[in-house]
Amino acid sequence: MEAIDARMEQGAKGLIFDVRFNPGGYTTELVKILDYLLPEGPLFRRESYDGQTSVDYSDAQCVDLPMAVLANKSSYSAAEFFAAALQEYDAAVVVGEQTTGKGYYQNTFRLVDGSAVAISTGKYFTPKGESLAGVGVMPDVPVKLDQGELRCARPGDLGEGERSTAPGGSCCTGGGCLRWPPATFPREGPSEAPTPLSL
Repeated sequence: MEAIDARMEQGAKGLIFDVRFNPGGYTTELVKILDYLLPEGPLFRRESYDGQTSVDYSDAQCVDLPMAVLANKSSYSAAEFFAAALQEYDAAVVVGEQTTGKGYYQNTFRLVDGSAVAISTGKYFTPKGESLAGVGVMPDVPVKLDQGELRCARPGDLGEGERSTAPGGSCCTGGGCLRWPPATFPREGPSEAPTPLSL
């Protein structure tokens, strides 16, 4: 969010979020950024396999700028949910390809030998109550990467100054593209108790 604040202080007239090749992360980070960007209303709906339901809400404060989200078939889990939520609020245009289509969340449990296991414990739904499972997010503006662009979307191919590349993911041209999150929605390591929900 600090990166967004910095861009706005510099006079940004719009924001582009790049979640191509992004594998997702924890719901806590997802809800924080959606709450920051979106107006008052539901954000993230979850339903555990034992029937418990809960909804995270946004407050009335939001970012009032034109926005776009770049997504592709490797946008997964929290990354595609991010695109879906902004799309449903009409806060951003989604550009690119249909995303993966995941609709279940996991808890990670630490085992006595120090290893860990992630187990699906429920399903989640978009602000409007839609499941992304097997469907994903359909872009408002379909765009497919050609081989040259696909190469550019991977780190280490171009010199600094030409493009700004992000670790493990795609790149922005011309300095006008803001990558959020930097590589993934942050994940946490195993702990004695179940970790926050991961998508």
